Amino acid sequence: MCEKSTVLKIHLWCTRHHVNLAIRSASAWTAICLCSLSLTTLAKVGIQRLVESATSRDGSALKVVTMTNDQLETRRVQIHYRAGSSGRMPLIWKKYFSISGTPSAGITVLQDWSLDGVNEVSVVSECGDGPNCETIWFTLDKTSQQLVATFTTNGAWTKTISGYLTDMSRNNRCSWMGSAYRVLSNWVNIEPVADFYIYISADDVVPAGVFAKCFFYKKNPTGENVIPPPSKALQQMRHWYDDKRS
Repeated sequence: MCEKSTVLKIHLWCTRHHVNLAIRSASAWTAICLCSLSLTTLAKVGIQRLVESATSRDGSALKVVTMTNDQLETRRVQIHYRAGSSGRMPLIWKKYFSISGTPSAGITVLQDWSLDGVNEVSVVSECGDGPNCETIWFTLDKTSQQLVATFTTNGAWTKTISGYLTDMSRNNRCSWMGSAYRVLSNWVNIEPVADFYIYISADDVVPAGVFAKCFFYKKNPTGENVIPPPSKALQQMRHWYDDKRS
């Protein structure tokens, strides 16, 4: 029998992390003990369970359940969706990733990158030797209640700025390069070809308070043309570089 002094804490943990307590016919005490046993077993075999959820402005919700097995070097990602403000959250997407040599593979983030009040999903697929990773960006088709792969980025940092999905990649120790894709159709579709490109560079010994060099350019059949900063927010990216210099 479980110690009664720890039963409440275990019950709260299991409920918060959506662990199946036991079969319906089991008593509450047995259910809580089984939950405790399952958590102990997972820890012993090196499995980490992580649950993240996010609620959109309309009350719908997404939940990501990640199971990472360090011994087998695998990560399982399950994504659940609830259309209303209450009720069950059926499974809508599942995939297994190998984390051998790419420990970031399968890392999943819920965020409203389209800034429309509805959360989307980004999933890291593969990574190179540095911080750059292939990341797949999904939107939710509410009619079919399925995730739709909208875009793929290959950088280390992606953010929506001034109506552009900006994908920044580490070029070398002292510089970053980025591509800016125009967001179309009420923040659902992304222009497949970059509208312009970004280059940020600074020597490691640049003293504090001296901005990194940041310029924007377009590509054409004969070369590249430098253009003025498309917006004030994008121009501020030179300040952002100071945080990424190390």
